[in-house]
Amino acid sequence: MSKLGRNDPCSCGSGKKYKKCCGASNVVEIGMGRYNVELDTLHNNLIAFAIDEHESKMKNLIIKYPQPSLQDDGEAMDTYMTGITPWIIMNVPLLAGGRTIYEAFYHKEKAKIKHTRIKNTFEEWGNCKPSVYEILTVDNQTKKIATLKDVFTHETYDVPQDEGNDFEEGNVAIGILLPYVDHHQFLFTTMELPGQMKEDIIHLGKRYIDEAGETGLANDFPNFIGEALSTETTKELEWENPLYEMVADLFTSHMRLKTDDEDVIATGVLIWNAHCHMHHPSFKKPGAYAAALEHLIYNQLIGHISQSELAKEYRTNASSISKKSRYIRRTMSLMEETLQDMVEEGDLYESFIDERIDIEKMMRDMQKALEEQNIESEAELDAFMDEFMKSQDIPYPVPSSPRDQAQDKLYEAQAEKGEKRRKLIQEALDIYPNSPDAYLLMAQNAKSINEQHHLFHQAVIAGEKDLGKDFFNENKGHFWMMTETKAYMQAKESYATIRYKLGDKESAMEQYEELLELNPNDNQGIRYELLPLYIEEEKYIPAKNLIKQYEDETSANFLFNKALLNYLISGITHETKAFLKKATKENPYVKDYLLGNKPIPKTSYAYIGIGDESEAIEYTQGCAHLWEGAQGLLEEL
Repeated sequence: MSKLGRNDPCSCGSGKKYKKCCGASNVVEIGMGRYNVELDTLHNNLIAFAIDEHESKMKNLIIKYPQPSLQDDGEAMDTYMTGITPWIIMNVPLLAGGRTIYEAFYHKEKAKIKHTRIKNTFEEWGNCKPSVYEILTVDNQTKKIATLKDVFTHETYDVPQDEGNDFEEGNVAIGILLPYVDHHQFLFTTMELPGQMKEDIIHLGKRYIDEAGETGLANDFPNFIGEALSTETTKELEWENPLYEMVADLFTSHMRLKTDDEDVIATGVLIWNAHCHMHHPSFKKPGAYAAALEHLIYNQLIGHISQSELAKEYRTNASSISKKSRYIRRTMSLMEETLQDMVEEGDLYESFIDERIDIEKMMRDMQKALEEQNIESEAELDAFMDEFMKSQDIPYPVPSSPRDQAQDKLYEAQAEKGEKRRKLIQEALDIYPNSPDAYLLMAQNAKSINEQHHLFHQAVIAGEKDLGKDFFNENKGHFWMMTETKAYMQAKESYATIRYKLGDKESAMEQYEELLELNPNDNQGIRYELLPLYIEEEKYIPAKNLIKQYEDETSANFLFNKALLNYLISGITHETKAFLKKATKENPYVKDYLLGNKPIPKTSYAYIGIGDESEAIEYTQGCAHLWEGAQGLLEEL
């Protein structure tokens, strides 16, 4: 049988010419294949162009978007670096003239493209933004095509399965989809996350879009990816009992009705996970524990919420929340040193350390209980400690010393308000006058700065009498590691700060310096107050010594103030320029605020991330005035 010509009658009997009937589909199919091959070539050449000619620029840009929460997870960091590469190629004006890598490549290649359809499709790539896709179906048997749905626009896309795209139904994919003739392909690569994370990722993505409009993900894609991977890490926590995970999920869903801050929520889940691994709590209903966890986390990091409110919300009772809240707080207290390390690394909020009074009570009760035991080995000690922390009905020893009796009054006062609170504080002082906590509690309700100043001073004096001179001599340099010193350290810091506000800068410096002598590790962050104060008062030698003492500091406070200090001493030198360059590299956001390109907002932050814009704002809020006489350095900046 001879081969049909394109103008011959079609063999199907339709009466039409072959080219306009069955032959038409073949032409389209062949054409599409050819077009897609050329688009594939452009795709591969775009990636090669980005890597071969602009790799160093991309790497330098990636450094500007650090993700502290991923730093200790090599695999997550690799995924993050790979995940933001397509965004850099398509959406970041990295090259001269404010062009993206894609735009430079398009202008280089467009004249070489002969077919209009290929050229138009290639041009469409410039409008592509990152998004999140749910993997609806995967057909591996015939067409090897996966169907994906954009979770925000609800549009569906066909994406071929190949070695680079090995999709699994139910998972979510994050990346930039490029249009081809009859399907779509992800640029460079895609980040695929497990299906159980779908709701979390969708919620996270909607928050970014709500905050910045439709281009929200394109504007802040690195932080979105960082949060998404942090969420994945949290989801991978191991739960030895399904009820424990139910508490975490219940807590998460309720918290999301009150805050968009995923870091706060993730922190609560981590605390609960640690508590479960340490104490293996036994219960049948998750509501009370979820409410107790929220009570702790919300009141620490967000604002105030009462146990009675939460009791109604979680369908439990306030007394149960109170009991379980104390139980979880003990875990937090045992984790205090670990949490402090994490705070210094930027992973958790320092607010957790503020539960000092409750920590001291627990440690005191534990010590008293230990004294009543006849423990002869380390194994017996471990067994007792484990039982002590597991028990919800610990028979706490009756306080015998005046100090302990007074402190118990203050524990009660902490939970009260108004006249009842004042009465309990006074009763505590009548029992034991040298209680710094009593004055710190009173200062919370002071009606003026002068009253606060008086109470903080009284707290310092009481703390010095409470500890005694011999204690200071024996323990100087290790104060933060001792529970009984925390009230004094807090009082002294508060007193130094209020002396500064009242204009006595010499006294403030003296208090700060003494705190660093007592605790050179500086868990309180005193150095960040003292360095600007030295510069403000032209104490340049002490300022240089302080920078040398903490020479590994990478905060904006230390790096920018180091450059400023060098300028004030020596002017514009090679060393000054090098310090300024390093500071700007570590936090590029500071520059615009110092130069007045952006107004300094009055926003305050519970958490400051090294290298991010919140740190720049916090630094310039406290230190911009120091640069007023440094015109030469500002010009250099």
